[in-house]
Amino acid sequence: MVEKAEEKRIPIAKDSAEGRQTEEGFFIYDGEKGVLYKLDPLAYFVWSCCDGKHTTKDIVEEIEKHTNIPSSDLKPIVSKILNVLKEANLIFWG
Repeated sequence: MVEKAEEKRIPIAKDSAEGRQTEEGFFIYDGEKGVLYKLDPLAYFVWSCCDGKHTTKDIVEEIEKHTNIPSSDLKPIVSKILNVLKEANLIFWG
């Protein structure tokens, strides 16, 4: 579950990471490591919101607006996605 402090965290995509949507899916290429990651649409959307302006809470609210899924259901999902992106070194916390 996303705690209050985590809701205020601001994820920022690495400068070396570049996103692309193709017919085959959603991808992030990390030019620094030379690694290509394939993401599902939700994970790619979350990553695309990692612009240094959106908090974790903002990202949850943005997804809620587009999907009508309650934020209480989205918080743990977004938290997990952000943690995986962080572990892959595709984002950092601002």
